[in-house]
Order: sequence, then structure tokens, then C-alpha cells
Amino acid sequence: MKKGFITGLFSLGLAVWVSAQTPAAVTSAFHHDVPNATATFVQEGGIWQARFVHNGQSVFYAYDPQGIFLYKEHPIQKTDVPAAILTDMEQRFNSEQNVFAGVAKRELPNGNVQYRYQYKNSDRRIHVLYDTDGQIVGRGVSQE
Repeated sequence: MKKGFITGLFSLGLAVWVSAQTPAAVTSAFHHDVPNATATFVQEGGIWQARFVHNGQSVFYAYDPQGIFLYKEHPIQKTDVPAAILTDMEQRFNSEQNVFAGVAKRELPNGNVQYRYQYKNSDRRIHVLYDTDGQIVGRGVSQE
């Protein structure tokens, strides 16, 4: 129990430290976009994510360092993914080495929608972005 408490304190401290380093333009833009919400800000590469809970659901708003809104994203179930995308995901990435890690719906400022499929492979987390037509429009890899 003591170990879990210490780990929790460390995680909280890390989140506070990351939030303290968040560019003012990012926090200002987020509070303009989502008044009265409390978020944890996390930097992933050159993107800042404001992570918060809305109506019981995890939501991420992404911004560049100048506070420009890039996208909104929230986790969804596989059953909520269009059939063409789900079929491609399963055919292309289903293997013993790839462990499904989740799928999210991403909404862009222009109204376009993308689906982000994630899986783990060894010590890597791999992200694949699909457009609504089932075409892959982006990929990324991060270390666990």
C-alpha cells in the first residue's frame, strides 16, 4: 500500500511539474475552448494535450505550443469504428506480436474525423490514423 501511495504522489508531482511547464498560450486556449474544465497538460513531441474528463469520458484536446487547436480525441469501442476501417485494422495488424491497445475518434478543426488505432508490439506503442474512407493517413511509434 505504501508503494502505491508513493507512486501516486510521484505521478501527481510529475503531472504538476509538466503542467507548470505548459506554455501559457496552450493553457489560455484550452480554458477559452473548455471553460470550467480542469485538465492535466502533457507534452508528446511538439504537441500539448489537455487531458480531462467530460460527462464521465476521457477527452484530449491537442494544441501546438502557440495555442493553436489541432484536434479533439476520445476513446471509443471497436464496435464504434466504421466497418471498412475495422476490417483493415484487423487484417493488417492482428498478430501474436501486436496487442490491441485501443482506438479513439479524432475530430479536426475543419470537421473531418479520423480514427486512431493503437497496439503494443514489444516495448513500442504504434499508432495508425485512418480517415473515414479507411485510408491510412498517418503513423507513429513511441517507446513504452
